[in-house]
Amino acid sequence: MNVRLEYEMEFAAALWYNSNFYVNNYHLRLYMTTLTTSGRDQNLALARLKYFVYDILENSVFLNHKHVDQRKKFTAAGLRVITLPDEPVDQILGMTLCTKFNAIQQGRMIVTDLDISSTQGDNVVYCHNAEEASGPVEHGGWWHDSEPVYADHAVNRNQRVIAINRDLKWHDVDLAWEIPDEERATDLVVTSFKREDN
Repeated sequence: MNVRLEYEMEFAAALWYNSNFYVNNYHLRLYMTTLTTSGRDQNLALARLKYFVYDILENSVFLNHKHVDQRKKFTAAGLRVITLPDEPVDQILGMTLCTKFNAIQQGRMIVTDLDISSTQGDNVVYCHNAEEASGPVEHGGWWHDSEPVYADHAVNRNQRVIAINRDLKWHDVDLAWEIPDEERATDLVVTSFKREDN
């Protein structure tokens, strides 16, 4: 039996808009439907949403992914930067979060509707639905990834240093679904590198 749920969340974050830095308070109202009878999976799906909001979005900085130089400055200052597909207005953030929330729940629950408002947005409520056209978030981006990632990595092919990025995974924060032993992956990576002498 599917259960309909409503859940409210509030968090504070900053945004970079029109070459200005703003601090903002956000309010989310989520309308969800469970798609599994497993109480454990339902609880984990909600815990993933709470983790993403309170441990990733809280105290971060939202900015358009095109502002690469500003992103580097914020990152160098030790701030967590959340890149968005367009300017960080409430409407774009709402579309992005609706897509991301459904990705991280992986079919255990679905956010059917998401309402977002903020103090900088004059508390105007933007209403989003999982079935509506999602504009700039339709195409690839971190918001389609089921893991708790929040930015796409830029690759600098001119560097002679190889950096191996290890993004945070749900099992790192004890929010993974139960996986049968035969499907468990290991953290062992085997590769070879070819040395090119110049």
